[in-house]
This record gives sequence, structure tokens and C-alpha cells, in this order.
Amino acid sequence: MSSFAVAAMDGVVDHFRADPLLVVALTALAFALALGMIALTALVFARAGRGRAFAIGLIAGNRNIGLMLTATGFAVPDMAWLYFALAQFPIYLLPHLLKPLARRLAANR
Repeated sequence: MSSFAVAAMDGVVDHFRADPLLVVALTALAFALALGMIALTALVFARAGRGRAFAIGLIAGNRNIGLMLTATGFAVPDMAWLYFALAQFPIYLLPHLLKPLARRLAANR
């Protein structure tokens, strides 16, 4: 799976050199959308319990956007490819960054 993320990153360094603010903004957008989806999904499933709702939210927030890209037939503009590459950061990092919150929710069962 990590080889997929590495392959997706092709060209990110070149984009960063050409327009670092765009890359930073798209990365922030990717994290914001993932966190927003996690929070919204956790709220929808709150009746299942906080720990379970958080787990479901984490799954939804880190959806497989590769499937959406495949559905387009890979005919997307360069900006979409860049966003797709940068969206790999929250997919791989948020589960680790949110681990303390998950532990706290699991302990409060």
C-alpha cells in the first residue's frame, strides 16, 4: 500500500518548487476535509457509542479516493492529480496523529 502512495507522489516536489503556497494550501485542504468527514461521520454514528463512532468516522475520513480517480478513467486535470497525491498525507498520518484520542475514547467505554 505504501508503494501506491509513493507512486502517487510523483511530481509533488516539482509542484512544490514551482508553487509552494499552492501545495501547502492543498495539503491543508486535504487534512481539513478528512478531519471534517471524520467529525461529521462520528456525529452521525454517535448513538453507536463514542469509540465506535470515532472508528467509523476515521474510516470515512480516510476514504479511498483512488477509487474515485479510477472512476474518472484517470482523465483529470493536473491540479486533481496534485490533490490526489497530497491527500495521501492525511490518509496515512491521521490514524497515528489521532491515536491518543482513540485511546481516550476506548478507555471511556
